[in-house]
Amino acid sequence: MELTRKLVDEISERKQVEERLARTATSDILTGVMNRRAMLEQLRYQLVRHQRNKTPFVILVLDIDHFKNINDTYGHDIGDQALIGVADVLLTSTRSQDLVSRWGGEEFLVLLPDTVLKGGAIVAEKIRSRVAEEAFKANEHTVKLTLSIGVAEYKQGQTLEKCIKDADSALYLAKNKGRNQVAVSEGKE
Repeated sequence: MELTRKLVDEISERKQVEERLARTATSDILTGVMNRRAMLEQLRYQLVRHQRNKTPFVILVLDIDHFKNINDTYGHDIGDQALIGVADVLLTSTRSQDLVSRWGGEEFLVLLPDTVLKGGAIVAEKIRSRVAEEAFKANEHTVKLTLSIGVAEYKQGQTLEKCIKDADSALYLAKNKGRNQVAVSEGKE
C-alpha cells in the first residue's frame, strides 16, 4: 500500500514537471504569451487550415514605440513591466481563438483566425487605442506607451514568410508615418 502511494506520487510529480517543461518550451518566459517557435507552429497549422477550408486569417505585427528610451530612462525592470503590460492588453483585447506571441524584443505577433483584413484592422486599432489610453504602473513609475501595428491578410498561394513580411512592412510604414498608428498591407508582390 505504501509502495503504491509512493509510485502514484512520483508519477504525479513527473507529470507536473513534464507540463512545466512543455509550457517553458512554448511560452515567453517574461510575458507568459506564446514564444516565436510556438507561434510558427500555429501559423503553419493555420496555413494548412486555410488550404483545406479557405478560412481567412490575419497577422498583426506590433512594436512598442520608442522602447529603447523606456529602458534607458527608467531601466530594464520598468521595460520588462511594460512588456508584461502590453502582453496583458493583447490577451484581453483579443478573442479566445486569437493567438498572441512575443515575436522578439519589444515586438509581438498576433494571429487572428477566421478574420479578413478589415476585421484585422479594427482589432489592431482597438489594441493600439487601449495601449495609448492606459498608464502602465511599474514600481514608483507610471509609463505611457504607444504601439505601431502592421496588418496583413494571408493571400492564397503566398508563403507564411511573405505574409509576415507584409505585416512587418506595414508596421514600418506606421512607424515612418509618425508611430502610434495602424497600417494595413496592400500585399503587392
